[in-house]
Amino acid sequence: MEWPRRFLRHSIGPGTARRSRSGGAARTGTMSRRTSRPYSRRPWVNSERTPKKWLLLVFVVAFGLRLSGIAGNGYPMSFYPDEINNVERSVAFWNPSTGLDLNPHWFNKPALGYYRHFFEFGVYYLIGRYVIHEYDSPADFASHFLNRERGAFYLIARASNAFWGALTCVLLLGIGRRWGSLRVGLLAALLLAITPGHVFWAQVAKHDVLATFCAVAAFSFILAIGKGRAVPRNYIGAGVWIGLGWAVKYSPIALVATLLAAHFMSVRKRPESAPKGAFLLGSAFLAMVLAGFVGSPYNFLDPTYFETILKPQLQHLGRMIGFAVGEVDPATSPLWVLLARALRELASWSVATLPLTILSVLGAVMAIRDPKRRPGAVLAMTSVLVLLFLLTAANFLYTRANHLVILLPFMALFAAVALDRVWESRRRLVRWGLSAVLVLPLPGFPVWSHATHLQNVYREHSYRRAWEWLQDNVPADSTVVNDGEILPLIPNTERFDWILARIDDEIERSKRRMNVLEEGSGGWRHHQRRIAEFEHDRVRYVAEKEAARRYAHRRYDVIVMLKPWQSEKGPSLDPGAYTGYDGLWDILPPVFPGGPKAPPVERLRIARAALPKRTPAFLKEPGRAWERRQFHREQRAHPVREGHPAEWLVTSEVSYDNYVSRHKRTRFPHWTAFYDDLKSHYDCIEIVGGHRRIHWTGWPIPFRGGPDTPDFERDAWRWTGAWNVRVYDLRRRIEDRRPIVRRLH
Repeated sequence: MEWPRRFLRHSIGPGTARRSRSGGAARTGTMSRRTSRPYSRRPWVNSERTPKKWLLLVFVVAFGLRLSGIAGNGYPMSFYPDEINNVERSVAFWNPSTGLDLNPHWFNKPALGYYRHFFEFGVYYLIGRYVIHEYDSPADFASHFLNRERGAFYLIARASNAFWGALTCVLLLGIGRRWGSLRVGLLAALLLAITPGHVFWAQVAKHDVLATFCAVAAFSFILAIGKGRAVPRNYIGAGVWIGLGWAVKYSPIALVATLLAAHFMSVRKRPESAPKGAFLLGSAFLAMVLAGFVGSPYNFLDPTYFETILKPQLQHLGRMIGFAVGEVDPATSPLWVLLARALRELASWSVATLPLTILSVLGAVMAIRDPKRRPGAVLAMTSVLVLLFLLTAANFLYTRANHLVILLPFMALFAAVALDRVWESRRRLVRWGLSAVLVLPLPGFPVWSHATHLQNVYREHSYRRAWEWLQDNVPADSTVVNDGEILPLIPNTERFDWILARIDDEIERSKRRMNVLEEGSGGWRHHQRRIAEFEHDRVRYVAEKEAARRYAHRRYDVIVMLKPWQSEKGPSLDPGAYTGYDGLWDILPPVFPGGPKAPPVERLRIARAALPKRTPAFLKEPGRAWERRQFHREQRAHPVREGHPAEWLVTSEVSYDNYVSRHKRTRFPHWTAFYDDLKSHYDCIEIVGGHRRIHWTGWPIPFRGGPDTPDFERDAWRWTGAWNVRVYDLRRRIEDRRPIVRRLH
């Protein structure tokens, strides 16, 4: 049985003919004036050669799968910290009291992804005010958001990601068609459409899917350059999309290496075009810089980006590859271990699945061996290798599942080549046998992954159940310790006043230190940035305090314990020496929680001066003496608010069971003592997550990933509500019996 003629009719490979509608002689595709090989005049999908029905089919399948899960994960709330952060920062560009400020004041990620959501939320506000009359004013709109009425915001952001994810599949169809045939393009697009990682991360408000779209768009132009189309349109297009991708998330900058490879391939084919090629390459870099500036201008205008992100990241990358002064954190694994760990995550059931990973490796080998497909294969392989290197070597933490989404389109292309080559085999037995072996696991794994994923995300979220239990059983204004800020608790007025007073104290302290420092010195710039950050936070907390007056639920005297497990990189970040993340809360926990005979929680945190001084590894580098002095100076006591003893503590399994292994107990004695004391002397309510956990390979076997398993597994289950949550009653310390753990299923 041959492949249906309707597929072959639209193939554009060399020597492939297309019948005319009149039934006359076959006519070949459009030919280049300088080469005898056909090419598309547009790097995008050529609608004349790609039937619209296939474009529509790919888009509908991809968009439908991605929309299927956007109303899960605790909706209308969100308990995924990254998603909450992205939505909050997108809304924060406008404030009821200060107006519009497009400076994100935070450069861990560029701004274009936030600008996208800000525009979408602006359209939603206009519709809500002038069409359905839900909001009376911008302040009313902001009040709804600040009071955690954010269901519509999460839906809009998630649906936007689903749209860009589906559009990426359509774009991949065109790339595969131009690289091989319509069959390759269609297979690649459908494979990406059902790949679990690309589907799952299009269902949360993260920027990885949009960055992947920009990378694929840039690759479409780069592929045209590599095939001999060295024209300004392709160079400028590649530069623009690389710049826009960098403005969404920094990783697409790796495609600069692919652009250089395509340029050298083009010059090698036609050496006489080298002078013109240098001009075109320069125009590509200029377009990239301009696009990056338009997409995220404050990365260029605000020196904070260079001081706090770019410079430390380049230093970290240099240390990882051995070309910089200083040492990598002692707990950081070698580069080859990080790469192996990233590859394992890439092959897991929640990213690419093991069958697709194996098939893509086979396809890469087949494409490299095929002279006709070798240029595109080299460019795609360059993209994969450079991206994988940067995602591991330049990452301060580790490579997580969402970081690897950008690799999935290239893997889908290689997998499509493998399937296409198997189908073209002349031997029927080999064709059908290998097709059955390679194809049957592919729908099996994604279908099973999607079914398990949807079952998990639409099950009642354990964090939401914990929030509802607090609202029903804990009186308003009770002092609640929010471990890791896992629940969206609104502080009461007294707590807001304390926060604002603390911010004012920190600002005044930095101003006093600036007066005695030389203007322009490292310490002076440090305090200048610190003041700007606190002033930005003050505006936010003032708005939240005003909006909280209209909050319809109970408010508490909330104490946030910021100790994300991601920070556990080494002894230098031991909680006994680390001051905190935003300067408002200290990481040092109360070793003995509040109770009738215990002092207030906040008072216990002031005793840091008695702790042994420890210097983080990054401050031991030459030239950072002022930062070392500043670090030790800020270890001393901060102002505290006289408050009630802590009455309740809410924490998740990822925290209270995180210190059971020997190496964790040795490296983090403070947190070990804290959670041991909690579990030994206080009653609690445990809300059971109850989700199905599975092995990373995707095989349907039970797998209970403990907190000491690799971090990416813990992270994957945190935002789907798989972890149990405990609410500890700190009002009475138990000494005469074993504490009671009452489980709520």
